[in-house]
Amino acid sequence: MEDINRIELCGTVGSVRLNNCPGMQVANFSLLTQYGYVNPEGYVICENTWHTVVYTQNAERLQGCVPDITEIQPGVRIRLVGRMRNTRYTSAGGSEKMLVEVVTQSFSIVDNK
Repeated sequence: MEDINRIELCGTVGSVRLNNCPGMQVANFSLLTQYGYVNPEGYVICENTWHTVVYTQNAERLQGCVPDITEIQPGVRIRLVGRMRNTRYTSAGGSEKMLVEVVTQSFSIVDNK
């Protein structure tokens, strides 16, 4: 059986940081997803989850039919497909940390409100 590491999210973009590297652009941004349900007492519960997202747009993708990386702006709703990446590192204080990121393979703008 084949291993699968795939995530599909649709949410609202939060903070955005664009970095230009030779031959590619990288966007690091946060994405807010919301999940709502009614609990047994009849109250509506809304869970907000912030995801850390990385998207790399190289020259080949720029010539394709994907949206431009600069369209990733705070408040824009996007749908993305990617994979989860866990990175362990040691902070300056010496404690062990773990970073969980969504590495985006493709995205589309859902609306531009």
